[in-house]
Amino acid sequence: MKIVLSAVLVVFLIGCNDEAKTQTKSVKETTATPISQKIVEPKKEIAVKEVKVEKKTVEKVVVSTPNGAKLFVKCSSCHGLKAEKSALSKSQIIQGWSSDKITAAINGYKEGTYGSNMKGLMKSQVKTLSPNEIKVLAEYISKLK
Repeated sequence: MKIVLSAVLVVFLIGCNDEAKTQTKSVKETTATPISQKIVEPKKEIAVKEVKVEKKTVEKVVVSTPNGAKLFVKCSSCHGLKAEKSALSKSQIIQGWSSDKITAAINGYKEGTYGSNMKGLMKSQVKTLSPNEIKVLAEYISKLK
């Protein structure tokens, strides 16, 4: 048994020695390239810059300018796309009115001091309009033709 193990060990060591010679030879062959043919890459320098960021709280305030055409969409269902209709066949045609006359009418409806049989309906339609929206809406309606 000792003889068999010794024989296996000798074969193993001889086999390893042959591989080491082969590896050494292949290393010598690959490193035999002349220096003039080698490509030398320049060293790359990396610049590092420190940046300090402070946390700031920013409040975004959106101020929208009212759009007369968008405001008039609700009105157009009764007054027509160009304000050319008598609303529910009970109101005056508002096309051609001046901006001041329309503003006075809308404010009167809002306060409950203007209008006859359409007073209640119109008050609910204009109650949420701001003074600026009324102005923009009146200007838009006055230019419809």
